[in-house]
Formats: sequence, C-alpha cells, structure tokens
Amino acid sequence: MKLEDHEHSESNPALQVIGEWTFYPKLYQLRRKDEVTRIEPRVAHLLLILVQSGGEPLTREALIEEAWSGMVVGDEALTSAINKLRKAFGDDPQHSQYIETIPKIGYRLIAQVKSPSSEKPLKHASFAMRYRLLLLIMITTSIISFVGYTFWISSQSTYLPSSPAISEVSTANSPTVAVLPFLNISNNSAQEYLSDGISESLITDLSRLSGITVIARHSSFSHKGREVSIEQIGEDLGAQYVLDGSVQIDGSSLRISAQLIDTETGHQLWAQRFDKNLGDVFELQDEITHEVVTALSVRLESHEQIQSRNKHPDSFEAYDLFLRGQQVSVQFSGESIAEAIKLYRSAIKLDPNYAHAYSALAVGRIREFLLGVTDTPVLNQDRALELALKATKMDPNSHKIQWSLGYVHLYRKEFEEGETAARRSIMLSPSYADGYSLLALFKNNLGMSAEAIPLIEKAMQLNPHYTWDYIYQLGRAHYTLGNHADAADHLTQAIERNEAVGYPRLFLAAAYVNLDQIDDAEWELELLQAFHPEYLSRAYLQKTMPIGDPKLMNRLLNDLKMAGLPD
Repeated sequence: MKLEDHEHSESNPALQVIGEWTFYPKLYQLRRKDEVTRIEPRVAHLLLILVQSGGEPLTREALIEEAWSGMVVGDEALTSAINKLRKAFGDDPQHSQYIETIPKIGYRLIAQVKSPSSEKPLKHASFAMRYRLLLLIMITTSIISFVGYTFWISSQSTYLPSSPAISEVSTANSPTVAVLPFLNISNNSAQEYLSDGISESLITDLSRLSGITVIARHSSFSHKGREVSIEQIGEDLGAQYVLDGSVQIDGSSLRISAQLIDTETGHQLWAQRFDKNLGDVFELQDEITHEVVTALSVRLESHEQIQSRNKHPDSFEAYDLFLRGQQVSVQFSGESIAEAIKLYRSAIKLDPNYAHAYSALAVGRIREFLLGVTDTPVLNQDRALELALKATKMDPNSHKIQWSLGYVHLYRKEFEEGETAARRSIMLSPSYADGYSLLALFKNNLGMSAEAIPLIEKAMQLNPHYTWDYIYQLGRAHYTLGNHADAADHLTQAIERNEAVGYPRLFLAAAYVNLDQIDDAEWELELLQAFHPEYLSRAYLQKTMPIGDPKLMNRLLNDLKMAGLPD
C-alpha cells in the first residue's frame, strides 16, 4: 500500500518511546528532552514498520514492499531512509543501539519500545496483526483530504439577514435532541446502511423545525457501537433528549422500535413499536417525527406543517439504491464516486422525480472534477449545475438540496449564487450545522472573515464532535484578519485531527511566514510535497482554490512564495 493510500482516520497514531527518544508519528518528529528532530514522512512510515515488527528482522525486500508499495525503487532508497533514521537517532551503525544491520538480510529495531504512559515495553502483535495495525495508524490520502475538506462544507432563492444575525439564532428555549443511530437487529448485517439511513432521515426531518435544536449527524453517530449511558451522551452532546431505537427487516416486513428519553432524568417520554411494509418506511418516518414533536410539546408554524410532508421517492427500491450510494460515496476515491454515481443513476431510472438522487449526482460530478478523474472537467461542472438546479426545482424546500446547489456553485466560483443557496439551507433548517459551515466558507473565500467566525462557532455548537474542517475555517479566518498566532493554533489543531489534509498546511505555512517562523513554514511545504505535490504550484492553486477575493489570494500566494512555493 502506498503511503498516500492509507485509509481515512481522524484518530492520531499513538506515541512511541524508542530508547531515549519519543516518536510523534502525527508530527513526524523525534523528541529527546528539549531536542526536536524532524523526519520525512516516508522515513516516519519506515520507522513505524520497524516499530510494529516487535524487534523481528525484516528483509530489505519486505521493507521496500511495505514502505514503497506500488513504486519502483532500488535498494538505495531504503539505504538512504535507514541512514536518515540513524542520523535522527544519533546512532552509530558500527555500534548501533537503535537499528541493527543484518548482513545479506535486512534490518531490525533493537532499541526498547515503550508506552509513554506506562513506561513498560510494548507487547508486539503477530506479524499479520502488525500490518493491519500499521494500516490503521497511517495518514490519510491526498484525495480523501482534498475532497473531505469539501464534503463537510455545504449550500437559492430567499435571501436571509446578514450572517452574524443568522449565527445568533436563539436556541436557548428550544429542546435539544440527539438522534442516535438506530440499531440494526436484522439477520443481515449488510442492511445496516438502511438503519443508518432511517436515523439520518429523522435528523433531517427534525432539524427543519424551528422549535427544536438537533445535534448534527456526525456528532450523534460518534456514539455508534459504544456502551455509553444516556446521561453521558446528553452531557457529551449537550442534548436534553435522545431519540434512539432499532430496525428489523424480514423480507418485505419492517419493524421499528423507537423511544425518546430525557437525558437528565433517564425518564422515557415516549416509546412505540411500528410494524409496516418496507414501502411504508417514509410514512413511518413522518409518524415518528410527529410523535417526537408531540412529546416535546413543540408548536409548529403553519409553513413548517406543510414542509414536514417531505417529498419522498415513489419507489422504496430507489430509496435503497440512494442510501447505498450515500454509503459508498463517503470513501472519497475515484472508484467509490464512480460506484455512487452508478447507484444514483439507477435510482433515478426507477424514480425520475427523485430530487435527492439528482442532487447527490450533482455532487458526484463535482467530486469527479475535484479528484481529477474526468476527461471533461468543464462539462462535469456544467452537468453538475444542471442536475442541482433540476433537484431544486423538484423540491425547493429541502435544505440538503440547497446544500448541494451551494456546493456546486462554490467550485464554479459563483459566489453570490452559492451564498444565496447556503443562506436558504439555513432558513429551511435552523439546526443545519453544515449550512452554517458552508456560509462561513463563502465568507472566508470572499475575505469577510469577521463574519465567518460566528457562523463556524454556531456550526460547532450544533456539531460538538466537529471534523477538522470546522477548526480549519477558524484558522483561515484568523489568518485573513492578521491574527497569525491564533491562526497557527487553530490550523495545527485541524492537522492534528487529520494529519494528511492539504489546505490547512498551506494556510499554516503562510501563518508561520508572518510569525517569522520560516523553518516551520518550509517544513509544512515539505510535507505537502510528500502528500500533495500538486498543491505546490501557483497556477494550480489559482485554478482550483475557490477564493473570490483577489487581494486575499495574492497575499496567500506571496506568503507561500516566502515559504518556498515555486512560481
């Protein structure tokens, strides 16, 4: 597996104490007291392989296969990397205390490896397990980080008040609900995407109501598969109530059990079991939403009573295909996007009026453009806009469809139209965290970062388990405002959540330049060279970065030039 092709993860690799040094995989550093030594990402990758070997000898062929998988390199590449490791450790190859050369075979790590918390030697896993663990702790792909950045940021007609006013929408007197992922208790574990889809649909339905504050999906799903008390969930998510349940599918029969619980008292406000046919799943979701609203004594406005009658697909089979497309699309690879597009098109074939399938297809077309997996990038962008507008016409009251429209406009650099879509998504769903995040992104891209900060803070409130891109936006805002120390702090936090991301490193390098930390700025560009070499081109950044403020773009590029960005 290539260094760039490791699975996406926002968790940080564990620290390792190797002899006198502490290894920080996520920072590509070795530290000994006040001494800090940086190592290149590929060299850090090699060190992790040696650590996970548990002191067993590894052949040169095995090391090259693991560290340079899919690449044609000679023995000199491995020799150079080993020499760099020895230099970093201050190790003498003639009297080695860290990396031993085994003649005609390879190398092994002979220094003691400890857990920094227990200071006890680590127990190493089996050979097969070592590599599974290695794959889990490696950094994310450049493709994933690039599109992941766009995925969590989101999306016409009605124009809302200025963004600070939006961010100050009061939710103090409205009940806060977290919808947990419903448990799949069907015999077929492969149907879990359907139980997750039902849970997400309930989040969508409830978040459209102004009388309820709904925790974002990413945060509520963070407890999936964990044994956590209702009280702890409420405290963790800032939710007064939790809606959870189970889904069981048997042939064409569907059984859903649901309950609404007060997180402070543990009291069950409402519970019910529903037995329906699969084709009645949409009616059932509406019924659960109605029951929750009734149990919480929430008063609906007249327009909300109309909007709560969601536009559902005419075919359950189309809905099933759509959910499967959503499931694979989050992998953010060319292959997964192609598979998702195929599933969305199949859903549309079954139901030509399925608005959400059209909007998802629009997003897929834009992602093909962003991933560089299309030979017709301009046609892709045009087709994406056509699909998004068609979806909007079919269902003008869907905040997620407005999200998609804004997303498409963003990468077409149509800022006014995109901002309008983002504002409408918030108007349609006051609890829509990604709507606030998208609007913040538009403000940042237009150089209006003072307005972006309250918007992203609002998004964080609604999505307390926010992803790296939320705090990245705070960093961007502070960079634009000239608060470079704050910018560096936020951008560093974003990278710690996802160490392979590209855009945060660009802005972090620029912030370091303004803090006269040129060495740090150059280091960030070195890391980009390893994982996002395409970013190190002024022409590429001008073409792809959706920044609508020419002064901001020039300032960023000039700062990056001082950090070493070639012309």
